[in-house]
Amino acid sequence: MHLAKQMKKWDRKKKKMVGVESKKAGKIRTESGKWIPATYKSDRYTQWKEKSKIDEDNNDYSQEENNNEKFGGPIQKRQPHTHWAKHNEKVRKKQVKSELKSADEILKARKIAARNKHQNMRKKKKGKGRRGNKK
Repeated sequence: MHLAKQMKKWDRKKKKMVGVESKKAGKIRTESGKWIPATYKSDRYTQWKEKSKIDEDNNDYSQEENNNEKFGGPIQKRQPHTHWAKHNEKVRKKQVKSELKSADEILKARKIAARNKHQNMRKKKKGKGRRGNKK
């Protein structure tokens, strides 16, 4: 390590010998063990939180919930206002499918796959004869 500190390197811009910085200089180790520049740890999130008063809003909301639970039960989630918002909610609920398929669903999927495969094979056979017939 002592030799590494004494190493010097020619700097083209300064036109002189300068000390070589170690690879770890100006870097910090993350939880995963990777080395990243120290500029990433700049407390930007905490500054933003203070500026936008996010914590205060969340605390106010949680206090309101506690008050409402005391006076008549939990707060109901907001329901969609418009017709289309309600429609979209219903569509999303319908789109959720069961992960397990019944025997009939499996057979139907196999038949569809076999039919598609057969049609693709027929298309390939038709296409081969037509290519070389240009005049």
